[in-house]
Amino acid sequence: MWLARADKEGSGACARICSTLAKIHSRAVDYQKTGEKAVLSYTLRTGSYPGKFAFLLLTLDFMENKHKTVYESENIIGQLYREVLHLCDPKITPTTSVLAFHVTGAEDYMEEAKILFRDFNFALTRLMNSFGVKTEFEIITGNIIELYKHIKNAYDLREKICMAYETLRDEYWVKFNEGNLSEDTKLKKAWAWYMVANTTDDHTFKSFGWIPYSYLVKVFKEKH
Repeated sequence: MWLARADKEGSGACARICSTLAKIHSRAVDYQKTGEKAVLSYTLRTGSYPGKFAFLLLTLDFMENKHKTVYESENIIGQLYREVLHLCDPKITPTTSVLAFHVTGAEDYMEEAKILFRDFNFALTRLMNSFGVKTEFEIITGNIIELYKHIKNAYDLREKICMAYETLRDEYWVKFNEGNLSEDTKLKKAWAWYMVANTTDDHTFKSFGWIPYSYLVKVFKEKH
């Protein structure tokens, strides 16, 4: 409710009604100590939204509440949320201009990259399934929405999940650096990994292509 109010009010979290809701929440938390009940009035519940109980049925899109009618937040969090959803869409691929870059010699490492990409996909899928994580974005960032909703020790579990992903990523970083490779060879290899992750039919997971990110940055700088 507080988030919805802050989203709708022009002054956001600084709005008077948000301050009132915060005080009521604080009073509710301290009830066991003070014995003072927190009362949420009808006016605070319904406000000025159309329909008598319309406010109770609405939820912000970025809150991902499946049991209420969703409306799109026009504020920055809502904008970022929808942008991230767009970027996480498996149908979205890098721009044609980026994929059109040509790194001479990268083709020599494509077959090896395809094998490692397949293995990485399998390992990441198994990892996500073991923790019940739905998207690649969530396991990379640690921002696992369902985790915080249902599990009491969510923060401890989050650390465990992030560590498991970092271990997997580090394992493939070691594979990337196997052998006595020159810097030029690493640039070619990095581009092969990126291209495989973004052009192969089975490109559900894009993070594989960004494991050698430091070398990709060099490629992008050179091409621009």
